[in-house]
Amino acid sequence: MDDEERRRYLEGEPPLRWLEGHLRRVWRRMVGPPPPLDIADIVPPDAWPVCAECVVAHHPLLRYCPTCGEPVGPYRAVRYMDFVWIWGRGLRRLVARKSVSRLVWFGLLCAGIQYLGEGIASILAHWFPGPRPQDTPAWAFRGETAVSAALGMAYAVLGLRFLSAAKRTWGSWREPVPNESTETASE
Repeated sequence: MDDEERRRYLEGEPPLRWLEGHLRRVWRRMVGPPPPLDIADIVPPDAWPVCAECVVAHHPLLRYCPTCGEPVGPYRAVRYMDFVWIWGRGLRRLVARKSVSRLVWFGLLCAGIQYLGEGIASILAHWFPGPRPQDTPAWAFRGETAVSAALGMAYAVLGLRFLSAAKRTWGSWREPVPNESTETASE
């Protein structure tokens, strides 16, 4: 590379770019590798796990929270999410509530519409199937659509429960909570 090409190449770079790169390399050599991170640096060794529902610490060997009765432990987050949300106690408590916030009400409405639509679509896909793939036997194709329709019925029921809870709790955020009315009256 002659001087002319080198000068043109260096003119394209921002000024002192080479100095910045050199200083970064020197800094990395001085600092060294990061120290190894131990779990005791993040969580103290005597810490107890916390229930995800009521946020109360419990003994690590318990499988159910002593305060709220929800399942706790290492396998809680591994469960199949639809199973937890359809049959879980937390969802049943949510649907049974008499008063909800606007955000929770909107979530009930959206989830109800989504599950009801998914359920109806699965049922209709069984009764009016599309073209069968050539490499799939007819009995397997009909079996898959039948299982999908059965799950669709469960989804439709879940959607109707969500929508009925949304209908029942409509406007409940406007009603004053009993504790709020007594506090404002005493002031």
